[in-house]
Amino acid sequence: ALQTITDEFPRIARKATSDEYQVIVSNEVDFFRDMEKHYGKQLPTETLSYGSTEWGTAVASMAQLSADVKRAVEKLRTAELMYTLVAHHDATFASNLEEMRREAWFACGLYYEHDWTADSPDVTRKQRAEWQRRIAAQLLSYVDTLYESAHARLSQIISGDNSFFVLNPLGWQRTDYCDYEYYGSHNIHVVDNVTGENVPMQWIEKDGKSYLRILASDVPSMGYKTYAIKNDILPTSESEFVFADNTLSNDDYELRLNKQGSITSLIDKRNGNADVIRTIDGRTANDLGMPKRAKTDCGSDIRLINNGPVSATIEASSYFPLKHTTRVTLFNGIDRIEIENLIDENFGNKQQTYAYSFDIEKPVVHTEEAGAILKGRQASQGGHYADSICRLDWVALNHFADISGEGKGVMLSNRDAYFMKTGRSTIDSLDVDTPQLNVLAGGKVITWLGIENQDGESQLRNDFALRTYSKEYN
Repeated sequence: ALQTITDEFPRIARKATSDEYQVIVSNEVDFFRDMEKHYGKQLPTETLSYGSTEWGTAVASMAQLSADVKRAVEKLRTAELMYTLVAHHDATFASNLEEMRREAWFACGLYYEHDWTADSPDVTRKQRAEWQRRIAAQLLSYVDTLYESAHARLSQIISGDNSFFVLNPLGWQRTDYCDYEYYGSHNIHVVDNVTGENVPMQWIEKDGKSYLRILASDVPSMGYKTYAIKNDILPTSESEFVFADNTLSNDDYELRLNKQGSITSLIDKRNGNADVIRTIDGRTANDLGMPKRAKTDCGSDIRLINNGPVSATIEASSYFPLKHTTRVTLFNGIDRIEIENLIDENFGNKQQTYAYSFDIEKPVVHTEEAGAILKGRQASQGGHYADSICRLDWVALNHFADISGEGKGVMLSNRDAYFMKTGRSTIDSLDVDTPQLNVLAGGKVITWLGIENQDGESQLRNDFALRTYSKEYN
């Protein structure tokens, strides 16, 4: 039965055609002939986004697993770079992972398969959730295996005794901190093997492990630098950070944190000491919101942790509106504010958002959607969202969102979340006046779509970063 001959489709088309509707049946050859006739010399183009779909936003109903998948794609960049560097020395390296790699590529597509909740009498949502976990595991298993094996082999090739390497998988030279797990003597200092110079370093504790944190300068694009650990201690530089009255500051910023982990003030010292935070609908920045029953600043006292020449971190823990912990880090020599959020409670199907409210007049928002940089306005207003047939409440958020206006702006970097809402946007109306970004941590966007109660997950991590600037958006 390699060929099917039937007149059913033309018969249905004739029956369904009326004065108002015309039903066209094509044998596909006619379609392409017509396409060539009308558009053979020049194809029409369109540069628009039609927003998110109900099915697409359903990934937020398993927010932690979806974040794991997103992180794995980023980790794969590093794993593949290490693999490539090793392959220059060993052409057969990782050849045993071919089948795992193939399954991982399938998983990249299948995880986001359109019929996300399988509303069927034959497949329950719990079964669908378990299937999502199996698909995610195919990707995570391959990425972790390639990463660990390439890391171990590359270490053998380029790192000598008492040394380690810092890898930069991005497309530009980079200066940033690096955490190297280390349990040896603290009577040491670290030297850049390229320049021979001592590098800033400090000890930190993170997730129950001990790390040596250094500032790695000018690591080449898609390359690495090596650093040596020397067994004598040098006079350490004093910390460049000041912490008092729940406020942490360095040369670039002064920020105040409340007990719920919300940033209530962020002063840009490089831009006339302007505070870029505004309270909108009762919410500031990195703000999960507060229930009505909590009238005051509720939570543990804010602590200063991991303070040293490279960075300083403050930590807030609270049960409002959910049990969660927030850590905010400032750096010496890096103009970034790093934010770690860990929710330690199952929040069911309710939408949970981190609000970021900024004191910016006439705001213009730009976001990244699948590699494209979109201006957050509809086409009739000079933006990239369609004027019709477009869902506007939850728009895509990949690596970043930027909000700017009248010569200043704030960039929000995002690692884990998928969607955000600008101000008070609705399904068919994009709010372009309210300088607020609401990042969807998790929950059901459509009540009848998605996995129930986050499939029982009681932990969710969302990492962000902020950077302010005093110029027009570029």
